Amino acid sequence: MKHSRLAAWLLGFPGLLLAIAFILISMHQNNLVQNHQANDFTFEKDVLCIKGTGLSDKLAYSSMKKIECVNKVETVRPVDESYFNGIVETKKYGDARVYVYPHTKKYIVIHTPKKIYIINEYSVSKTEKLYRELKQH
Repeated sequence: MKHSRLAAWLLGFPGLLLAIAFILISMHQNNLVQNHQANDFTFEKDVLCIKGTGLSDKLAYSSMKKIECVNKVETVRPVDESYFNGIVETKKYGDARVYVYPHTKKYIVIHTPKKIYIINEYSVSKTEKLYRELKQH
């Protein structure tokens, strides 16, 4: 009987730690979204570094074939969260990697040979500023 209690405790303890870690990560990500800090865009010498709450990418400026600023991106399935990053199927661009605040109605679409990226900031004015900076690189 002692072995089964020990085994149950040993198996349950890592699960408990995992649950606590998941809760802490979720709280941190929610805090970033609420404080409008879910996206971090860093302009380095040759690349744009994009960091979201769950994903990150580095895009070489030389790989950007087209950059456009649009008011609307239609998705196959609606995205109703206050922030989303991941893969989304869009009606115009197909599958795209996104780092967006869906309720901000201004998006930057970056075309590369391999992928489409859609990004924005938490406000239209900040998204437009990001677009101008990106065009300069």
